[in-house]
Amino acid sequence: MSRLVTLLFAVVAAVSGLFLYNKKQQTTALDHQIAQIVEQTERTRAQTAMLRAEWAMLNQPDRLATLASRYDKALQPVAPTQFVQMSALGAHLPPVGVPPHHPVPAPRAT
Repeated sequence: MSRLVTLLFAVVAAVSGLFLYNKKQQTTALDHQIAQIVEQTERTRAQTAMLRAEWAMLNQPDRLATLASRYDKALQPVAPTQFVQMSALGAHLPPVGVPPHHPVPAPRAT
């Protein structure tokens, strides 16, 4: 009888050891996945910061004014007289269904 109990406890210990080993391997795999996700997130944040800095540099008003004066002579800064009240907006818009006065030019090939 004691040999049967000893054998039963040995089997339980072996099954328990295999279960713990399996859980340890799963935990290690999850830790590896988490580390990869954190690394990818840090790379994405660094790229976002770089793109925001580049966007800020490209949208500097002085730079845009220089490019506008060089490539599109008709493009001018907004004048204060162009702003209207919402109640007076109807007088400044063309009637519905009428094409605009100035045709839109085709985009230039770059």
